[in-house]
Amino acid sequence: MYQNFLRIALRNMRRHKGYAALNILGLAVGLACVFFIAIWVQDEISTNRFHEDGDRVYSVMRHSEFGGRVGTTVSMPKPLAQAMLDEYPEVENTIITSWETWMMLRHGDEVMRTPGRWAGADFFEVFTFPLLAGDPTTALDTPESVVLTEDIAERFFGSDWRSKEVLGQVITVDNRVDLTITGVAENPPANNSLTFTFIVPAEEYIRRNSWVERWDNNGLNLWARLRAGTDLAAFNAKIKDHIDRHVDVYESDVFLYPIDRTYLYNDFENGVQVGGRIEYVRAFSLVALLIIVIASINFMNLATARSSSRALEIGVRKTIGASRQSLAGQFLGESMLKAGFAFLLAALLVVVLLPSFNTLTQKAVSLASLGAFGWLGFVGIALFTGLLAGTYPALYLSGFGVAAVLGKRITTSGRGSGLRKGLVVAQFAMSIVLIVGTMTVYRQLDYLQTRDLGLERENVLMVRLEGGIRDQYDTFKRQLLQVEGVSAVTTSSINPLQIGNDTIGVEWEGKDPDDNTLFWNGAVGYDFVEALGIRLADGRAFSEAFGRDSTNYLVNQRAAEAMGMENPVGQDISFWDVPGTILGLLPHSTGDLPPASRAHQHDVRPDGGGPDT
Repeated sequence: MYQNFLRIALRNMRRHKGYAALNILGLAVGLACVFFIAIWVQDEISTNRFHEDGDRVYSVMRHSEFGGRVGTTVSMPKPLAQAMLDEYPEVENTIITSWETWMMLRHGDEVMRTPGRWAGADFFEVFTFPLLAGDPTTALDTPESVVLTEDIAERFFGSDWRSKEVLGQVITVDNRVDLTITGVAENPPANNSLTFTFIVPAEEYIRRNSWVERWDNNGLNLWARLRAGTDLAAFNAKIKDHIDRHVDVYESDVFLYPIDRTYLYNDFENGVQVGGRIEYVRAFSLVALLIIVIASINFMNLATARSSSRALEIGVRKTIGASRQSLAGQFLGESMLKAGFAFLLAALLVVVLLPSFNTLTQKAVSLASLGAFGWLGFVGIALFTGLLAGTYPALYLSGFGVAAVLGKRITTSGRGSGLRKGLVVAQFAMSIVLIVGTMTVYRQLDYLQTRDLGLERENVLMVRLEGGIRDQYDTFKRQLLQVEGVSAVTTSSINPLQIGNDTIGVEWEGKDPDDNTLFWNGAVGYDFVEALGIRLADGRAFSEAFGRDSTNYLVNQRAAEAMGMENPVGQDISFWDVPGTILGLLPHSTGDLPPASRAHQHDVRPDGGGPDT
């Protein structure tokens, strides 16, 4: 019987090739879209979940109030790390890490720029980044050491680096310090937000930047591993006021946040967790569900629309004794067979388009990383879709009566037509929702990319000033200006579209002693305003003709409003105890520029680097 069902199903598909191809292709495209979404969702929800002690590893965070607003950040004072070890027996380890920073590495004639971090000595003990060479318990014990990832080791020493004496070799960082290789780590997995290509001991950073020892400086990240069995809520209650004991200018509530939530649940408003990337995961999961339902409805409608062509077959089978159950099984089997073909076609699309998908989503998913469970999940989705799409047609077709069939009184209208019409309406409604949603997202992204920020973004390049170029900037600038196509050159300690420096160290006449408003800030070259085409709302830009401009300031309108200044140009302020005068006012449209900027030709970053040009 089953062989007969299969033979008839294949015969019908050959006879109606166009219909079968349309049905299978529609289902395959829908499945392929769902597979890609499932790949993305699985990668997102697995981020940071690979650490062996992940249930005991936490990011140390704080809610802080500045200017009447509560903000949540992972920026922490360095002294808190030792204080947690000394005063809280629940803490097993604390690990300081810096922000990911691009640095120049040199070994012999090989030079590269690559992102790395400074980290505490217990980094490789707490986080599951296995070392292929070296001892994880001692690799970061001395400030003169460095741990590379295997990609960097291969770049410096070749693909056969394992057969060479890599440990003990010297790497020069930023033409500033020579460090000895004490370990080589596996490349961090793609589903990891604590990215790096090399790790330098935090002590090397701390001994060059004594300011990190201040309790009111929040320039580092802090992680903690608690002892097994520790009650997180109770511990957070104990540690909540620890920073407040040492800092008076603002209030902070310290808390530990699970590492497996730092990626997906990272949005806070007024000290309350309100979402994060998990919202995108939920949205795309809903899109996948809608696509599956639309594809299934399309399959149902195509099957029931051709019901009259199967009516005679159904009548003959029932005449010779076929039951409704066997006919329903036959039609459901045909649906599952088509779903199987659609699954194979969808899998082929996934294999072919996966590299493009990784490029689009900036993921590094491979077929091998999907594993057996991933493909079983895809098979499950295909089976579910086949059942969902085939159940109604099977029940509908198998319900034809013998008398109606042989009397040629079968019609696609009448009983059951209301459901089919409802399915069509639902299909179009869901399609409209997807189309409108796509158009809305597109317009939002287009707005973000084309919004007038008050500065020129086209044909503007930014590179890091390093080594001798930083020391000989004036010569470097003159040579650049002689290059055809280069019209202006300037410096800045920050990327004006992505500022990471903030401070409460701004003073002005009449400032409320309790005012702790945060000001985003940066140090820029004299010709910064002209080079970026910034249109000032009032005042003038920095000029080398005025020697004192190196201690003067530009502010934007948001900063002026925060200081209560209607006409800020000409008024005096103090920035980190350096007095100066406001020369110019940046417009409101320059929303992503720092509220306060000062002219400085050779400002040095806290990480030991120099300005960008």
